[in-house]
Amino acid sequence: MRKLTIKSKLIALILIMGISPVLLTVTMNYFMTSYSFNSLQNDDQTQLEQIVMTQIQQEQNNLQAAVQSLATTPEIVALLQASNRADIEPKAEALFKKLQQEQQLAVFELGDANGKVHIRGHQISQAGDDKSDSKAIQATLAGDVLSG
Repeated sequence: MRKLTIKSKLIALILIMGISPVLLTVTMNYFMTSYSFNSLQNDDQTQLEQIVMTQIQQEQNNLQAAVQSLATTPEIVALLQASNRADIEPKAEALFKKLQQEQQLAVFELGDANGKVHIRGHQISQAGDDKSDSKAIQATLAGDVLSG
């Protein structure tokens, strides 16, 4: 077996002492960069989630305000009070088309206090069905304001 000379030992020691801090620094930089990047991504995602939730809440509030104001318009009150379907249908259809353009409505139904559908704007020939078993209708009839 060959003995290492002092010169060889000294060179090996200098190399180890020079490479160890470099490896340690590179490893620490990698982990710190990775951690920082993940933290930034998580912070951005949380912030974006809060922005989206705020916008959704604002849209729900706007829709609730629009529905509450629509519920008291003379056109809708007249539709609910009318008893002759021949008079109701063209007015309801015209009102639905107007609201469809203004509010992008897909469904328009007016019902009584028992959950019975009085008139449908989107399917004008169909009415009279009982929706009182629907949880959304039950909540609305109980006075809760819903949107979604």
